[in-house]
Amino acid sequence: MSVENLSDQQLEALLAQKRAVDAQMEANMPSERLRTVAQGATLGHADEVEAFVRSAFSDRQYDDIRDEIRNKLYLYKNQNPKEALTYEIAGALVPTVLAIASGAGAGAAPVTLSRVAGMSALQGAGAGLGYSEAKDPLGMTIDTGVGTAIGGVAGPAAHLALQGTGGLASRFIAFARERFGNRASTAVQNEIQRLAAETGKSIDEIISDVADGRLMAENKTLVNTLKAYVNEGGEAANYIVDQSQGRARETAGQAMGALRQELTPGMTPNIVRGMRQSEDAMRSQENELFGRVFDMYPEVNQDIATNLVSVVQRMPDVGDYLDSVYLSRGIVPLFTRTESGAIEFARAPSLEDAEIVRRAIDEKVTAAYKGGQGTYGEGLKPLAQNLRDSIDSFAPEMALTRAQSSQNFDVKRGFDLGRKALTANVDEMELVIEKFADKPEVISAIRAGFMDSITQKVRKQKTTFANLIDEDRQLGAMMRTLLTGKDITNLERRLSVAADTQEIASKLPQTAGSPTQGLQRAEERMGSGVKFSDVLRTGMSDPTVAIDLLDRLIRSKAPKFTDAQRMQIVSTLYERDPAAVRAALVDETALTNLINQVTRLVGVIEPVAVRGATEQATQFVTDQRGQR
Repeated sequence: MSVENLSDQQLEALLAQKRAVDAQMEANMPSERLRTVAQGATLGHADEVEAFVRSAFSDRQYDDIRDEIRNKLYLYKNQNPKEALTYEIAGALVPTVLAIASGAGAGAAPVTLSRVAGMSALQGAGAGLGYSEAKDPLGMTIDTGVGTAIGGVAGPAAHLALQGTGGLASRFIAFARERFGNRASTAVQNEIQRLAAETGKSIDEIISDVADGRLMAENKTLVNTLKAYVNEGGEAANYIVDQSQGRARETAGQAMGALRQELTPGMTPNIVRGMRQSEDAMRSQENELFGRVFDMYPEVNQDIATNLVSVVQRMPDVGDYLDSVYLSRGIVPLFTRTESGAIEFARAPSLEDAEIVRRAIDEKVTAAYKGGQGTYGEGLKPLAQNLRDSIDSFAPEMALTRAQSSQNFDVKRGFDLGRKALTANVDEMELVIEKFADKPEVISAIRAGFMDSITQKVRKQKTTFANLIDEDRQLGAMMRTLLTGKDITNLERRLSVAADTQEIASKLPQTAGSPTQGLQRAEERMGSGVKFSDVLRTGMSDPTVAIDLLDRLIRSKAPKFTDAQRMQIVSTLYERDPAAVRAALVDETALTNLINQVTRLVGVIEPVAVRGATEQATQFVTDQRGQR
């Protein structure tokens, strides 16, 4: 009977019956959706698991329940094919997503085609068995083998396809970074990043420099750009000049502090005052020590007395010199001459008298050598040595006191050598350092003298820091000779920063120097970077972009920024906070976010897609076999 022959009552009854069936199907829909998801997650085994569990708690047989579930799934898929496919694929994603989220795959071996083929073959075998409609062992075995074969092909195919996608993504990322770099979407940020590129350093290197005390503006490659900004005038120009001069003073102080730390640790910044105080203290100590020993020996023995008379008899001029020394001190002379010319003691000689005579002979020997009377000096030396030996044998305390005095003399002489080191022979100074290697107090005095001279030179000549950092120059070579064996990495860094800031500060005032080609090029480059928005507008065939770019070229010699914009730029160049500098240099625009999203997405999609492709291909083939 055709629909046209039905009465209204019969047609209404059929429609009511259909609505009831549809309602029942709709009521069952959530459970079938859940079953479909479970099938995807278990490689087609969820129907069997459900049948096994339900049969254990009811009188119905496993086969009947399983066939009932499969029939419901079959009807659901036939009536809602797209929805069923979506839920099944969603189920297939569950194991992979859970593994990624839990980190279960972390530390796995590198993904290769053979590993993908092996894993997808296992997944295909599981799917072939799970989706098999066969009820006999042979049929299930065949479906399992078919699933294994399909998985071994479908998985690698999906992997290769996504590798192509990943390669495309990688090429896109490489192109984007090469084309746009880290350029941000505003003119100010674009200019900051252009200047960073001009330094020739990576972002990490720039940040590291700021952390170590070298600001971005203190790179000599940016001098012309800074000078161009100064020439623009306004608040930014004043800011640059003030900051550069302030930094020059600050870094000079830091460099001098680092020098003092290495050359004169613990000593007052006024080296001369410190050394004079030390000399006064040493002289006072020396006088006290000698006075104490002299008081111990008011008279000398016969051996010393005989030596004293012999010296004056053989060297009359020594006697005359001694008379003048005694008279200058207001002391009665030690010797007298008889009418026959014989030398006699005017009073009993003391240990102090003997030491005065010894010193007088030493002074005569030194004067003879300096005056070109070497032969005379050679004749006096044995007399001085014999007298010294006699004194030291008679009064051992004298030898110790004299050694202390000699050390004090070496310290004073070392300080004088250090002060002359700015022009001294570096190789000779190296020998001096080796000579006094066992006398650290003398080495310290030499370094102190050098520090004093450097302090005076810095006040007169601002290029002193640059000369110190250059190990091929006199100052640089001498400094390293005096600091042999010390780690001067921090000192060199401080000197380098100070040298650069001094040079930059001297070139920035408007009255300094004259326009050069470098300065003109810097002015032309100001604000000339292509922004990401320009590229987007070009890609969208925006007709205004060509006009905009042409206008930019026409205005290449005109000011590119307002004073407020220049202030934003230069404040970044003089920023001391590494985090703030990084924020200005590292791109946080939509381009970077897009690149990051593409990278993450490709990494997550591949394992999910390989499993989904394997499962769906296996299910399709086993369904076709079941229908036959």
